Amino acid sequence: MKPLLCCVVCVLLTVCAVTQQTRIPSGARVFIEKMDGFEDYLAAAFQAKQVPVVVVTDKDKADFVISGSASSDSRDPHHQRATIKAVDKNGTVVFAYAFDDDYAIHGKQSAAEACAKNLKKEIAGK
Repeated sequence: MKPLLCCVVCVLLTVCAVTQQTRIPSGARVFIEKMDGFEDYLAAAFQAKQVPVVVVTDKDKADFVISGSASSDSRDPHHQRATIKAVDKNGTVVFAYAFDDDYAIHGKQSAAEACAKNLKKEIAGK
């Protein structure tokens, strides 16, 4: 019985450790990949929404890399789409978010702020 209990405890501790490592912690250093200009909107949104990360300009110094894309409908510039994902140093996707709005009043800014707001919620564990 004791060996079984020890195994169960070890498995639970391992699962907890893996879960904690795959979440972006407050204060993490993130590098934002080039996204045809959307990276600037995203960095500004991180500050405006007070996302608790540190944006770095050197990919080697980052704990996580954020990549993605943003586009608008050529017929309707207010229809905005954006996706972002955060990947850790092991290549594990730890966060992903997609934005699609038929009437994004401020275009890419609206998309970036929605991405930032959801990343902030993820970091807070909500």
